[in-house]
Amino acid sequence: MSLLPIAECTVCKLQTTFSVPCSNCCHTYCAGCFGMPNDSAGGRVRLFSLLSVRLCFRCKTVKQEETSEVEQEQCSSHGRHFRLFCFTCEALLCDDCFLLEGAHMRHKIDFVDAVYKERRANADRMLTNLQKLQNPDVTLCEKNLESILVAERSISEDAEAIYQQSKQNVKRIINARNLLLRERMELPAKRRKLNDDLYRKVTQLPRVEFFKKQASIHRQCDELISCIASEQFVPTQFDDIGCELVPSYKMYTCTLTDFHSSLHWSQNWVTISDIAWNISLRKDGNIFLKVEFCDDTANRETYKLLVIVPHEDIRKTIRKTYFLNGESGEETIASVALLLKENFINSNGDLVVTIGIRPTNIVTENRVLKVQTRELQDKINQLEKELSSSEIDLRCKFYIMHFNLSISKQLKKNQVAHHSSPVSDRSSRQWCLRVYPMDDTDANLRAYVVLRQGTPTRCRYFIELIHNNPNNSLRFCTEIFFERLNEGHGWHHLATREKLLSDIGYYPNQVLRFRFGVQPIDD
Repeated sequence: MSLLPIAECTVCKLQTTFSVPCSNCCHTYCAGCFGMPNDSAGGRVRLFSLLSVRLCFRCKTVKQEETSEVEQEQCSSHGRHFRLFCFTCEALLCDDCFLLEGAHMRHKIDFVDAVYKERRANADRMLTNLQKLQNPDVTLCEKNLESILVAERSISEDAEAIYQQSKQNVKRIINARNLLLRERMELPAKRRKLNDDLYRKVTQLPRVEFFKKQASIHRQCDELISCIASEQFVPTQFDDIGCELVPSYKMYTCTLTDFHSSLHWSQNWVTISDIAWNISLRKDGNIFLKVEFCDDTANRETYKLLVIVPHEDIRKTIRKTYFLNGESGEETIASVALLLKENFINSNGDLVVTIGIRPTNIVTENRVLKVQTRELQDKINQLEKELSSSEIDLRCKFYIMHFNLSISKQLKKNQVAHHSSPVSDRSSRQWCLRVYPMDDTDANLRAYVVLRQGTPTRCRYFIELIHNNPNNSLRFCTEIFFERLNEGHGWHHLATREKLLSDIGYYPNQVLRFRFGVQPIDD
């Protein structure tokens, strides 16, 4: 037995009697793994000198890469290493490039190693900052996401609560109306039972008893007959049912007079949200419906339209729904032949059509109301600016006085004139407002400007009846020569009683508010 150690190949892990060590990494390989295969003919290996340099395949690969890098770092013109860097040309130079060619003699030059270290440090700093920007704090993102999910759950719960409450409100209304209808439906059966009981009782009475109770029987029959005759079936309304999420219909009744000869009807209405809209009905073999909004805000939203053509027999009533989304088009309600055949036209020759309109849901209504509020606020701000500027302008040109007058809704006889406090101009003239309230002989409100003291003059003056809405205030202005004292000039028909009493904005707390001003021209 031989006690000599047998080497093991680093790659294949097999023991071999002929091992070849690498001169660079000192690892031991068999001849096959090292790249020196046995002679297949004689079984001998190729001899080599023990002093020769032998590199394994791994070290050869590294050596080749290093050689390639060295070749890349050498000048192709002079074969020397790049040792210098030209900042002016942004180019690598060898010693001969700088000394022999002379093109870079006056340029800014530095050693390659120093420039490389400096620029590599700047690049590393920029990449580090970029890496920080590209990697936000994950913990903050997770916390933010958790907050969003909590808000989502909270909002979903609130929305679900509103939805459930709306369903309960609608169900409560429906149950109450169902109860009334079911009681009405059960009423004939109850009365039939009472009638049967009364009939059975009458048939079982002996003759003597029948004559004695005949008056009572007649009275009970009359009561049943009177109850049945006095009751008239009235359909239970469903279009006025609404809730927090879906508003109810705003219903309007359109009477198409002279149905047989007329071909077109048109009418303007204003919805509960103060949205003006026009409805037109056209007859041409069929009854066509066309609805147009007079407001751009409503044209951008979706509304639901309900059309009902009522009939005495509720089973024949025509009921249709449409959606309005800003595009005005005609919709067919029913044929004229059907309306005539089923007696939808009443004895006066008129056709009654009930039309209801509502936003599709509370979100639509809320958007419209927000836009209206914003527009009204802008209009109020503009009016306030105009009013402020006009007040300043009037104060500069006119001598102004305010006057309040209490009125009564009951007409009185021979109303006396009421005078305001006097206002003085710069020439010491005194002016006042004379108002005659409406009486039983004249239903017009009269107002005059009077020169109470001073010299005659030509004067420009105005009288204004103030309304809560500045746009509805009544203002009259003219010019005339005041030649006599206590002579009034103004208007005999400032406003009618009907106009004033139809609008509470003119007399809040039953007080008329006047403003008048004078501007002497001859001064």
